[in-house]
Amino acid sequence: MADEIHDFIPIRSVEWDFDAVPDTELRACLLWELAHESETISWNSEKLRWRALSRPTRWDSELMKYVPNSPATIAEAHERLQKIPEMDEETMCGKINASMSGSDFYSQVLTFGGSSTKHWLELPGDLREQLAQRDQQWMMHPRCEQARLGDLEALWSKYAQELAELRKNEKEGDDTVDAHLATTVVEPADTTFDENRTPEAPRQRLTVALTIDFHRFTDQEIILAFGDWLKSIRPCPSPVRRGKKLIDERAALDGLGIMRLLQWYRMTDDAFPDRFRRRGCRACYKLRQLAFDKFRQTFPFLPPDEKPSSWSTLPETEKMCLEIERELEALDAAKPTG
Repeated sequence: MADEIHDFIPIRSVEWDFDAVPDTELRACLLWELAHESETISWNSEKLRWRALSRPTRWDSELMKYVPNSPATIAEAHERLQKIPEMDEETMCGKINASMSGSDFYSQVLTFGGSSTKHWLELPGDLREQLAQRDQQWMMHPRCEQARLGDLEALWSKYAQELAELRKNEKEGDDTVDAHLATTVVEPADTTFDENRTPEAPRQRLTVALTIDFHRFTDQEIILAFGDWLKSIRPCPSPVRRGKKLIDERAALDGLGIMRLLQWYRMTDDAFPDRFRRRGCRACYKLRQLAFDKFRQTFPFLPPDEKPSSWSTLPETEKMCLEIERELEALDAAKPTG
């Protein structure tokens, strides 16, 4: 049975060998390939592609070329969408991984990713380079900058009406307004701009008003106080950045390749790559688990029980194929004989 599986369901090198991916494309490649493993993203991307089709950008039109069987017209897409299971979009938007949420490329993966899309190494080199650059652009956004006038208006609008009412009703000798001005703390204002963002989505960009006492405190004391305050008001989880980021991403890609290989081969099979076999069984399964962990971390909005589509190993695959074979034999037996 294993030989039949290898004959009829080959796994191509672009699905497991990522050695040719340059360091500059590692993160984008990992994100793209992990999306291949998600049934939820595969289902939902058709719905999102239909939306993109109604007002495509240059990027949408370019990426659509590499999605086999993409809907040719809105009518065709709409008809196909009726058969796609619904995804809870509010939950999705509310749980987007904080370390990826600023990336336009992340949104494009959710739109064009999934099992129907070509693998990363099948895309033209110039397109891969542009997509990787697009993914990295968000890292150049200013971490902290002076507020714009529009940000201050958002900050002030919460208090303006209440203060105006107090001043309107203020009487001579009444210190209500002064007390209000002296004791009311100005809370941070959410100035995240995203026209598609739902009210339930976590805040990502805050504008705050601070008073800093430079006369009484040293720079180090102010920095320490600011760090404590920052932790107390952070609206979303802090991104995880580690010094061995490139090594981690390449290891996760190796783990994904091993996961896909183990779905169709045993490590003792001749077709299983020597460079992985030499690492030993324990190391291979550890890398496979790393890829699984990356899958769950990268797409936290997925159903809690969803596993990568390549997670099953060869014995499970053989069992599934035998069940399909029995069903086909039963159907053939049930056909009327001529």
